[in-house]
Amino acid sequence: MQTGLGIIKYYEDEWKVNVAIEDDLANYYRSLVPKYYKINPTRFPPHITVVRGEEVINKKAWGKYEK
Repeated sequence: MQTGLGIIKYYEDEWKVNVAIEDDLANYYRSLVPKYYKINPTRFPPHITVVRGEEVINKKAWGKYEK
């Protein structure tokens, strides 16, 4: 198991939450994919999507853990 640091980012216009992760962590997991699978270059910086397309019930708490 690998550990790393990330920065939480909220996007109110799309109601999603991402955690921006370190490039090294993404590169490590990408290296575990067998070489015979073609991996396309990423369009966005490395991140983990935590929430996407969900209905936000408590909008006052939105952004509480930003950065």
